[in-house]
Amino acid sequence: MTDVKPEVRRQLGLHQQQLVRALILGGPVPAGFDASRVEVTARQLVEKRWCRVGDLRPALHRSLGPTGSARFFSYASAFPLPAGGAEADALCFCQKAVPAGELSFEARIEHAAARARYRSPGGGLVPRHGPFVTRVACPVTRRSVLMVRMPILGQFRLGRAGR
Repeated sequence: MTDVKPEVRRQLGLHQQQLVRALILGGPVPAGFDASRVEVTARQLVEKRWCRVGDLRPALHRSLGPTGSARFFSYASAFPLPAGGAEADALCFCQKAVPAGELSFEARIEHAAARARYRSPGGGLVPRHGPFVTRVACPVTRRSVLMVRMPILGQFRLGRAGR
């Protein structure tokens, strides 16, 4: 095995950084790479993120329907994968890109359950240790769910039928 000169190693590192920026952040494609292939790969990475969000939040996936992929692509082009992986990605997507009125009742319950488990300061994901209470209401069916998380007792969902 031959030793690689420090300058060559530094140049390789710079090219790798440029490629990652092009794939994840939409930066310029580095010299020597086929721009169309980099674009296809970048789109596939976003689709993979969207599929992973769908695995974690199936009601969100169903709620947005066929427009979900395009909406997620717009979100992903503005926000790279946050610290915390797909769970943080799903939480941030709901908070930043989807108005609550556009989600189904079930998708809002999923989102409330995630918010009960985690908080996301500065784009990261931190387990919630303090109490959390929120109510998710459906004006059409007049049903509501009260989401309660107490550090010692755990997490509960209390449903109530409307009048």
